[in-house]
Amino acid sequence: MAQVTAVVVLHSDDVAVDALEAFAALGFQTTVVAGGQSILISGDRRLFASVFGVQVDDAESGGFEALAAGRRSRRLPLDRLPSPVKARVAAIEFEAPIEFGPTDY
Repeated sequence: MAQVTAVVVLHSDDVAVDALEAFAALGFQTTVVAGGQSILISGDRRLFASVFGVQVDDAESGGFEALAAGRRSRRLPLDRLPSPVKARVAAIEFEAPIEFGPTDY
């Protein structure tokens, strides 16, 4: 099954280690992003579905999006995260693919 990765934006860089440990305890692989105020979480679609209560689909423009309550978004809902984890997190979202500009010259 394909690996899914999302960016976790933290409220401050001094909680990065705590956030890494918290998301690892939920089953995610974790990586600190340069600068320390964001981390990456990776896992399969089932893990994201279980933790966030969403269906993870392929986005039409590439990458992934969450489907919850009939609404599609790259941003994941935080309401199902354990309170200590949620308190550290400003936002979690799937990244849009990089656009390299026009390809038809």
